[in-house]
Amino acid sequence: MRDVRPWSIAARLTIIFAVSIALIQLGASFFLYWSLKQDILEQDRATLVEDLREVRLIMAGDKPAQTASFRRWVSHVLPREGVYVRILGAGGKALSETPGMPVPAAAFPEAVEFSNLPREPVRWREPGNSRELMLMAAYAPSGNADNGQVIQAALNLDASEREFTAYRNKLAGVWLGAVLAAIAVGYVGIRRGLSEVRRIALAAGRINAAHFDERLGDHPMPAELRELADAFDAMVRRLRDSFEQLSRFSDDLAHEFRTPLNNLIGAASVMLGRARTAEEYRELVERSMDEYQALSRMIEAMLFLARTENRQIKRQFQQISAASEFEKIIAFFEAFADERGVALSQQGDVELVADPALLRRALSNLVANALRHTAKGQSIVLKAGKTADGQAMLQVADGGEGIAEKHLPHLFDRFYQVDSSRSEGGIGLGLAIVESIAALHDGSIAVSSRPGLGTTFTLRLPCRPDAG
Repeated sequence: MRDVRPWSIAARLTIIFAVSIALIQLGASFFLYWSLKQDILEQDRATLVEDLREVRLIMAGDKPAQTASFRRWVSHVLPREGVYVRILGAGGKALSETPGMPVPAAAFPEAVEFSNLPREPVRWREPGNSRELMLMAAYAPSGNADNGQVIQAALNLDASEREFTAYRNKLAGVWLGAVLAAIAVGYVGIRRGLSEVRRIALAAGRINAAHFDERLGDHPMPAELRELADAFDAMVRRLRDSFEQLSRFSDDLAHEFRTPLNNLIGAASVMLGRARTAEEYRELVERSMDEYQALSRMIEAMLFLARTENRQIKRQFQQISAASEFEKIIAFFEAFADERGVALSQQGDVELVADPALLRRALSNLVANALRHTAKGQSIVLKAGKTADGQAMLQVADGGEGIAEKHLPHLFDRFYQVDSSRSEGGIGLGLAIVESIAALHDGSIAVSSRPGLGTTFTLRLPCRPDAG
């Protein structure tokens, strides 16, 4: 089955705009037509009432016996085209009528008293003819309900109907023209308005690894698309930052892998330069094991970071005590700390929900990092508490050498080391792993330090993180 091509936004909006204009115009046309029709019919009624009044006035000035003068009265009062008058005597006998009166006497409504004038006319259509007339009847001045004379008046509505038809045709033409104009103007206007969307699409198509300078917020933009433009610019900035970070990471990764590999290749080349004893080969293998272990740790750390970034790490959140976790960390590092002459202690407690294994890994990385940079006789304190907004706050504070301010923004970058000569086997990924674990818990990690006064890492975790 052939796929039906969906309509464009411009076509859809144009149709909606045109239909809206058509319905509004149609409603307005019906109202104007109805109003004009009522006005014209009211004028016709007023004309017929005026005719009856004039006939009454003339008849009131003559003697009733002079019935032969009715023709003169009628021709004098009603020379108008389309107006017919009949005067009935006692018993309903026609005394006089306008030539061509087409309406039988029985079709007229009941006559009203002399003191009144008819208010509601009757519409009557001539049989076999499309002609329609308006009818009224009233008693003459000398008449009454028993034996008086009755004036019957009829008005041909053909002229009014022609006005109705002409006006209706004009309204139909105006309506059709308005709809066509709405379609044309709407389509052109909408297409022009959507040109900004096409500009966004073209800008998105120009984004590549060598071109991250595209910005939409620098140009005038409709208010409805301003949010989209801002989101586009923010996306481009994130892509640029991610690409630059990936480039730096690739360079750092190549450098970090190249160093141990070059060491292994160099040692092997020297060893193969001449015949060696079994003891010399054994020494080579032992030295190579250190490099292999460094590579293994680096690969394991990189895999962990890759899984955390993609949220592929299975998290098992539990209600845990920070003090209990501190005790386990101190017990693990106690021997190493004693060997270096560094005291480990803990302060405070807080209940939080976290993955115990991941939390211990993060704290272990922070403590191991502190031990590498804390001199003999100094101390490392693990603190727990709550922030003002209710988050759990875990701190690892040391009294070591501190870190220069210029290094602080880069401490959580991968492979970044303040002093690689004093890394003591570190690969520069420990703090990056801590940051990724904090992100897995919807938390954050921060550092404060002053040279010579020590360093404090602060891990903030929600007490009820999203475990999804």
